[in-house]
Amino acid sequence: MPQSRLAKATILSSTFYEKTIYLLSQRISALSLSSSR
Repeated sequence: MPQSRLAKATILSSTFYEKTIYLLSQRISALSLSSSR
């Protein structure tokens, strides 16, 4: 049982990590676009 719990936690953290990176890249691209204008 603990192994599956660890796997679930890993999946949750990885998706959270991907979502954070996605939001950060979106914000960075928006900033670069507004600064280049």
